[in-house]
Amino acid sequence: ALDPKSLLEYRETLVREYPPEVQKVLFSFNCPGPDGFFTVTKAEVDKHWEDVDVVELVGSDRLKRQSASDIELRKFMFVAAVRLHQRGYLQPNSLPTVRATTETAAKCQAVPMDSAISVRAACPA
Repeated sequence: ALDPKSLLEYRETLVREYPPEVQKVLFSFNCPGPDGFFTVTKAEVDKHWEDVDVVELVGSDRLKRQSASDIELRKFMFVAAVRLHQRGYLQPNSLPTVRATTETAAKCQAVPMDSAISVRAACPA
């Protein structure tokens, strides 16, 4: 199985020198597709959203329930969806194309998940 967290790259950014404070920032997302992985970068995301007022778009009530990192992740996923559409990997209804469904797994090998993670049925059979 593909571990979604392994597709995200975070980097530490210095927020303040004294006292030292660093912040973990989402830097890139490696998006799987039928031609292999492609990268959505923070620069692309910032450019896409530069003229958009997220509060006006989403509403302040809905944003209050989300952390800054959740909002940033949603911005990345939106830009990834736009790129998937542009590359022809999504249909107009945002479902994957037949090609995307059948060829992505072969081009994007799954990253092994941590062996400490175990999956079991929640309800007995």
